[in-house]
Amino acid sequence: MSYYNSEPYKSIFDSKFYVPQSALSAPTSINTANQIAEVNARLNAGVFGVDISAISPDVANMIPKEHFKEIRRLTKLSGATASMHGPIIDLAGFTQQGYDEGSRKMAEQQMNSIIEKAYELNPEGNVTVNFHVNTQIPGEFMRKLSKEEMDSRKKEVEVLKSMVKYETNEKEKRLLQEDLDRLNRGEIMEAMGIVNQETGETGAIKYEARETPHGTVVYTPNERLMMQNRTNWDQARLKVFDMQKQKEERKRMMDEVLKSQRFNDLKKLEEGGIIHENELGEYHSYIQTANLMNAHIHEIDTNMNSLLTDMYNRAHKYLDKDFKIPIPDEKSGNMNIATVDKEKYFRSFKNNFEAIKSRDERLGVFMDFISHLPAPDLYVPTNKIAMEKTAETLASSALNAYDKFGEHAPIITVENYQPNLTLGNAEEIKKTIEESRSIFAEKLAKEKGMPKKDAMEMAEKIIGVTWDVGHINFLRSRGYGEEEILKQAKTIAPYVKQMHITDNFGFSDAHLPPGMGNVPMDKHIDIMKKAGFNIEGKEGKGRLIVETGEFVQQFKENPHLYTLEAFASPLYSIKAEPRWYSVRDMPGVYGMGLGNVYPEQHFQMYGSGFATLPRELGGQVGGEKSRFAGTPNA
Repeated sequence: MSYYNSEPYKSIFDSKFYVPQSALSAPTSINTANQIAEVNARLNAGVFGVDISAISPDVANMIPKEHFKEIRRLTKLSGATASMHGPIIDLAGFTQQGYDEGSRKMAEQQMNSIIEKAYELNPEGNVTVNFHVNTQIPGEFMRKLSKEEMDSRKKEVEVLKSMVKYETNEKEKRLLQEDLDRLNRGEIMEAMGIVNQETGETGAIKYEARETPHGTVVYTPNERLMMQNRTNWDQARLKVFDMQKQKEERKRMMDEVLKSQRFNDLKKLEEGGIIHENELGEYHSYIQTANLMNAHIHEIDTNMNSLLTDMYNRAHKYLDKDFKIPIPDEKSGNMNIATVDKEKYFRSFKNNFEAIKSRDERLGVFMDFISHLPAPDLYVPTNKIAMEKTAETLASSALNAYDKFGEHAPIITVENYQPNLTLGNAEEIKKTIEESRSIFAEKLAKEKGMPKKDAMEMAEKIIGVTWDVGHINFLRSRGYGEEEILKQAKTIAPYVKQMHITDNFGFSDAHLPPGMGNVPMDKHIDIMKKAGFNIEGKEGKGRLIVETGEFVQQFKENPHLYTLEAFASPLYSIKAEPRWYSVRDMPGVYGMGLGNVYPEQHFQMYGSGFATLPRELGGQVGGEKSRFAGTPNA
C-alpha cells in the first residue's frame, strides 16, 4: 500500500516535491542561555522560524524572562516566527530509580514554568512548546524477523497456538493471542519494560524459548509478566498460611500447658492456699510459658492482619474492574466461576467484616476472602504507566496554560523519541494524546462550564505531536523498512502540529541535513499534508524545524543551503523555477562598472584611497626617494 502520492516521487528533486522557504525553522544552540544571540544568528541565515532550544533544564532556567520578549521583537521585525523546545524531562515521572509520583508532579511544574515563559514569544497567537515523550525507561523492544528467522521459529508458533487454545483466563488468552499474531506477521517482542506499581521499581523481562524433556516451552514477555504477578500473589498467600500454621502450633503448645494434669493439680493447690514454695515456682513457670505462647499468638495475629490488609489494598487498587472468582453453588455446593464487580464485591465483604466482633473469626473470614481473589496486576508494562501519567501531566499543564492565557494558550506537543523506550511508536503516542485531550476537555467542561464540544476543540488545538522523522527512522536498526516507517507516520499524522526534520541512516541520531541519509522526507511531509498539515503561507511558517546540530559541529558549515537544495525550494517567493538545487553553485550574473581594469599590485601597496599615496602622486605621504633614480627627494 502506498502512503504518499499516487504517482511516486522519482527523487527528492522531482518538481512535484516542494517546501517553501517560509516553512523552514532552525534550532538555536542547546549549550548557551544567550538565546538572543543565537536567534540573531539564525535569522541572519535567512530562516523564517527559530526554535528556542532549552533542552538542558539548567540552561533553560538561566534564560531571563525578558529575553523571551526581546526574541519576540526580533522575530516580529524579521517577519519570522518562534517556537520552543522544552527541557528533557520525563513527563510520566520516571527516574533512574524507577517511577515516582513526586517526580511526575515536579515535571508538571517544570512544564508550567517553561510554557509561561514561552507564552511571551507570541502572546497574540499560540506558540508551540515541545517536550520529548520519553527519556530513558525501556518500553517494548520490537524487531522485524527475516524470512530465515521466521522459518526457524515455526515450532514456537505451534507452541503459542497450543497455549492460546488451552488458556482459560480471558485476559491471558488475549495477550497470548497478541504474541501469536505478532509472530505470524514476522515481528517479535524481544523484551518489555515493567514497573512495580507499589514501589515504582522498574525492570525488563525477555522473550525466551527453552527446550525441556517435555518439548519446547515459550516464555513471551506477556507470559512472564503474568507469571510474575501470580508468583508474587501466591508467595504473599503462602506467607499468610504459614503464619496461620505457626499460630495453630502456638495454640496447641499453650493448650498442652494449660490442660496438663500437673498444671491443673498445681492450680488447685494454689487456689486452696496450700501450695509449697517449690511447687509455686513450678506453677508460675507454667503460667509464664502460657503467657509467652499467648503473646506470640497475638503478635502473629497482628502480623497476619497487617499482611492481609496490605493484600486487600493491593487487590482493591490493581485488580480489574470486573474479575472472575470461584463461588460455591447454593444447591450443589460445587464451585462455579463467576464474574463479579470489584467495587460491589469489596463493599459487600467490608460490611460483613465490620459486623464480626471476634478477632479469630475476623481473621478467618479475612483469610478466606483473600484466598479466593485472583492475582492483581502489581507489575505492569512501563508503557501502561507512561501512557496514564503522561496524559495526566499534559492535561494538567494544558489546563494551567488555558487558565492563565485563554485562547492564546501555547500549543503543547510531545515528540517521538527512541522507539524502544516508553511510548516509542505512533500508536502509543496517539492513545496518549487522545487520553490527555479527553482529560483536559472533561476538566474544562466541569470547571469552566464550557460545552463539551468546544472543550474538545480547544483540547485538539493546544495538545498535539511533534513528529521527528529522524527518530522514527531508528526502526531501521530493528529490521523494519520504509513501508513500516511510513505506516507510523500515517497513524500519527492527524495529531501533528510541527515536524522535526533531520536525516540519518537509522542507527544513530546523526542530525544530517535532509537528503544526506535514508529518511524518506518527501513521503513523511506528503503524508502530513494529506492529513491537513499546512506548510504554506502564514499558518505554515516555521513548522518544519531542521535539526542539524551534529552536522554543523563536524563540518563547520551552515546547513541551510543544503536544506533548500534538498527540499527543491524556489529561489523566489513564488512556486516556480529556478530552484535552489539548480542555482546554488552558479556565480552571480549581476555586475557593475568596467570589470577588473585596475592594477592589483597598486591597491595592495597603497590601498583604495588617496590618503596613503606619495605626495608627488597627489597623496599625503612624503616620499623618501626619487621614484626614478632612487635619490632622496628634496
